[in-house]
Amino acid sequence: MRTFARTTTFLSFAALIILFVSGCDNPKTGSIYDPNVTFRLQPTIASVSPPVSPTPFAGMDTMVITGTNFSSVLAEDNVLFNSTQAALLKATTTKITLVAPMLPAPFPDSIAIRVSVFGSDMFSNAVQYKLKEGVVTFGKLITGELASSVTTDAAGNIYSGYSASAIEAGILKITPAGVRSSYAPGTAGVAAWSSFKMGPGGYVYGARNVRAIYRYSPGGGSSAVLWQQIIGTTLSDLDFDQSGNAWVGGNNSNVYRIAQDKTVSSY
Repeated sequence: MRTFARTTTFLSFAALIILFVSGCDNPKTGSIYDPNVTFRLQPTIASVSPPVSPTPFAGMDTMVITGTNFSSVLAEDNVLFNSTQAALLKATTTKITLVAPMLPAPFPDSIAIRVSVFGSDMFSNAVQYKLKEGVVTFGKLITGELASSVTTDAAGNIYSGYSASAIEAGILKITPAGVRSSYAPGTAGVAAWSSFKMGPGGYVYGARNVRAIYRYSPGGGSSAVLWQQIIGTTLSDLDFDQSGNAWVGGNNSNVYRIAQDKTVSSY
């Protein structure tokens, strides 16, 4: 009885092994490998313009890559500056026009440009290139300060609204060298300025989503002079024309022209 049971168990185990082995007699079944597949030719880079002198700005300047075996279908091309993708504008089989991308900090001294094309199994050759930083941190704001609107004067000084608390916003003056000073202290109840413009006579004009435009005297000061009110409208942005008229917009479909004598016309 014991011999019969052992024999039965052995035969069942042997049958499972045979079944498993017979199911693996064709290891290539279902393989994704296709020996007959063909690929596009490897793209190549012959030149990049503009040349590195004068150095173009990252994120701003348009560039052209000339070479071979690109795709005229823009979505099939990809250009990498190190590991950052560039925004492509147009392409032919020999030329790709693009905008130089922004690059992550720290800004690299040397950048490898490569092209890949859908359907090719190889990247292009790498071309070493240089870019200037198009955007840099400026103004030396400290922890807790939040910049809002900015304007500049003829000397290149920046006037920036900023807030150090949720209910009080002042104005900073920042020289082209980055030296900051207080142009006007925080105004109680002003959470943020929505727009600043340098106006006639060196006055700084500001809007802050209420029905008024405010004016700061040349050189700054502790209080803004209310320049104009427009009843029933909150004003969020303004600019000046060559005649010194302010053009103001807000929360309705009108645009207002305010002359220096404070007369208002609605358009």
